[in-house]
Amino acid sequence: ENNRLKVAARQAASAVAAARLAKEEHARAISSSVVPAMMKRAEAALAEDSLSMSDVPELVLQLSGGGGDKQTEQAAAALASLADNTDNEVEIASAGGIAPLVALA
Repeated sequence: ENNRLKVAARQAASAVAAARLAKEEHARAISSSVVPAMMKRAEAALAEDSLSMSDVPELVLQLSGGGGDKQTEQAAAALASLADNTDNEVEIASAGGIAPLVALA
């Protein structure tokens, strides 16, 4: 009886590990296809100086390690510019932008 429980526990642990690996692989697959497209849209908005609240998720993504140092700096500056408006501040916080901005400080 005790051995069956140990075997069942090992099998459950293996299943959890396999599920984690699958989840990580899925996240990598999505990142490799979706993230670059989102970042290109945000870069275009930065270049055109036509930022809006709809750009906030992409800018936060750039802050979170989705781009290089220059992109991170540009995203932080763009979010700072957008944060002049209280509604935009709420949007930045809702998109998870506070922690990456604090991490840059």
